[in-house]
Amino acid sequence: MHELPNPSTPAPADIAQTPDAPSFSRFLHAVLIEGGRFWERGRIAYNGIQVLLTIVMLVVRHSKAHYFPSNLGEYLGFAIMANLLYTAAYLLEAILQIPPLKRFTQFTNVVRWVIPLAGIVFACFLAVIALDGAILVDPADD
Repeated sequence: MHELPNPSTPAPADIAQTPDAPSFSRFLHAVLIEGGRFWERGRIAYNGIQVLLTIVMLVVRHSKAHYFPSNLGEYLGFAIMANLLYTAAYLLEAILQIPPLKRFTQFTNVVRWVIPLAGIVFACFLAVIALDGAILVDPADD
């Protein structure tokens, strides 16, 4: 005789939310889904700030702005590297989801905002150096 499915058994998609789910499954769900929502929204702001900074630098250094199209490949390379480094935020998210730290939600929420802001400030610093030193220069001077 076949047993009928138990309606209280969670569907596979809901397994990460059940209290008796394997802890690794809950951990992955927290890092990839919940963390992904937070960090990928942040990536939009991160890239927007970098584009805004580029525009400001082109205006401020308008006498050198005509070199920008010649160095567009370098600029895109720096942008790709910056986004790859931004992905390191998932490592931070994994650390914040470790059960002993997860209990301190006020601490982890502060860290989730302070680290990206510090990263954006650092990325802006590097972007200014790259724009001023490698992008807005005459390619013939290499």
